[in-house]
Amino acid sequence: MLDDRHNPNHPPASSPQDRNRWPLPIHEEQTRHEPPDIGDRLNPNRRQTTREDRERELVGGFSRTSSMPWFSWSIPADRCRVGSRLWDIEGSVCHGCYARTRHYRQKNVMKAMERRFAKLNDLDSWSESMIQLLRQRARRFRPTASDPWPAFRWHDSGDLQSREHLLAICRIAEGTQELILADGSKQDIRYWLPSREYVLVGKVLRQRTVPRNLCIRMSAHKIDGPVPLGLGLPMSSVHTREDRYPDSQVCPAFQQPGGGCGSCRACWDTEVRHISFRRH
Repeated sequence: MLDDRHNPNHPPASSPQDRNRWPLPIHEEQTRHEPPDIGDRLNPNRRQTTREDRERELVGGFSRTSSMPWFSWSIPADRCRVGSRLWDIEGSVCHGCYARTRHYRQKNVMKAMERRFAKLNDLDSWSESMIQLLRQRARRFRPTASDPWPAFRWHDSGDLQSREHLLAICRIAEGTQELILADGSKQDIRYWLPSREYVLVGKVLRQRTVPRNLCIRMSAHKIDGPVPLGLGLPMSSVHTREDRYPDSQVCPAFQQPGGGCGSCRACWDTEVRHISFRRH
């Protein structure tokens, strides 16, 4: 009698069908460490591709902007509730928004952001998947002196959509604390969430506290305008002259090579109460 190895109806153990059925771990401690097969050894990029495919399927994928130290998650700026109304107001921070021009208007980028936006239709599934995938990404993060912990940015394009959206982000932050990184150390993933949704954020603050690793930074609406003090949260502004906000920390990106964060992590630090960005 032929055994299963010679049965033409039985796929080989290392077939693509089997590999695609590898389970996504629900909890970090349940992760299965599968040995790479010959295909992975010959093509080491395949595992990366599979991981990114899974991220696109579950949460729409992550974005990786050149100015940010780690991953971001963005949706179309056209979907901003407050920002879309400020777009036509000259002197507002959103007038001529960078996320509605240049790179962000490329078809592949717009398609990716709409794919992420669609995932918000099921916030429970989205938040659970975000926790799983960010834990996996964090396990591959190796801290350095200039990059000590995973620094995630919410909405390099877009903003909060609802009270439930922010509550889901809070759950994600709580679910990604005290993670073991690549060097064996334990760290939280830290999140920076800039927002102009003052009313929406205020409703959530009356319902719960903000997780320790989530910095909600309320953004001023007008260039050189008043800053949002009402909620008691960290703030950000945009200035045309550096003496406009004497108590603020000025973002150093315009002095950094390539205009990025470099080693600065002030936006993720709740102790930095006010950051001001130079107008581009």
